[in-house]
Amino acid sequence: MRQRSKRGNLIVETPFALFIFFSLFVFPFINLAAIALRTTFLYAAAHNAAWEAARAHTYQNSFDGFPSSVQLANSVAQRTAAPFGGIKINSIKTSIVTTDIRTLSQSRQSTPLAVPSDSSLNSYQVEVSVNGAVNPLFIYNGGGFANIPGLTQPMILTFTDRQYCENPQGLNK
Repeated sequence: MRQRSKRGNLIVETPFALFIFFSLFVFPFINLAAIALRTTFLYAAAHNAAWEAARAHTYQNSFDGFPSSVQLANSVAQRTAAPFGGIKINSIKTSIVTTDIRTLSQSRQSTPLAVPSDSSLNSYQVEVSVNGAVNPLFIYNGGGFANIPGLTQPMILTFTDRQYCENPQGLNK
């Protein structure tokens, strides 16, 4: 009786082993990396929006052709996220955070200040919250998975960033 060679087993088993390896290990890590990268871009949108909004001359209404904090926050956040696929900004909220220097108590409002700012009593920050959806690279359908954000559906995230206001005298406009 002649003995069979075992070299042919590798040719038959390799595609199945590679399929299992890629489907269980490689593709989920690629998906995770895409989610992490897109999450970073959504955070960058919030950070850049807060940074630009803090440099504005006014809070709500544009003045002398310069955009307001609210307008800058909206346009900068959208412009930062737009070049990257898989990110959708749902809402952008801009607020003024006033901190009493003596007591360190904070108040937050989304309307202009009722009275002119007083930097000897308070510090002023512009806060921007960006709510958005981050899609995975591959959305898994079926397979017995329930609704899992980042796997079978987009992740809904909110990032908030604050920057000290460079022109607090314009926060009542």
